[in-house]
Amino acid sequence: MGVKLIDLSMEVYKGMMTYPNVAKPVIVEMETHREMAVSIGTAQYGIDEITNHCMIVTGDHIGTHIDSWGHVKPDAPRAEGIPIELCYGDGVVLDLTHKKPGDEITPVDLVEAENKLNGYRIKQLDIVLLRTDAAKLRFEKRYLTDHPGMTKESVHYILDRGVKVMGIDAI
Repeated sequence: MGVKLIDLSMEVYKGMMTYPNVAKPVIVEMETHREMAVSIGTAQYGIDEITNHCMIVTGDHIGTHIDSWGHVKPDAPRAEGIPIELCYGDGVVLDLTHKKPGDEITPVDLVEAENKLNGYRIKQLDIVLLRTDAAKLRFEKRYLTDHPGMTKESVHYILDRGVKVMGIDAI
């Protein structure tokens, strides 16, 4: 079977839902299509519209993102210090969509979800993504609160398997 790449990115836009106290992204058009044509000189040749020029300012906890040890330990590397090799590779999605907001995701839940992978077993250096469908609420205020969460034991259960990245579709 060939390699299948899956785009996990969430659209970034003005006014998007963010975690409390995290600034929303700012997207500013610096030059319009016409202004850019004038500023780079194409307008004088009859090309009076070209690409526009935008500035985007965003925090590191906007939309789809990766946390690093620097998020919780002041002297540890931040997200930009994460080797790109850790951000792709073999992976699985564990279906936990039966879990409701406020439910705990336990090691038993993870074992049951893994058993539904048609024989695939999580191995060292896998990427493990947890699907709860909480991201379907990303345009609503309740996205901040209405999702299941991992227990300490379930986090250790995954990490003790030697995975390199673990992710969840909840804020």
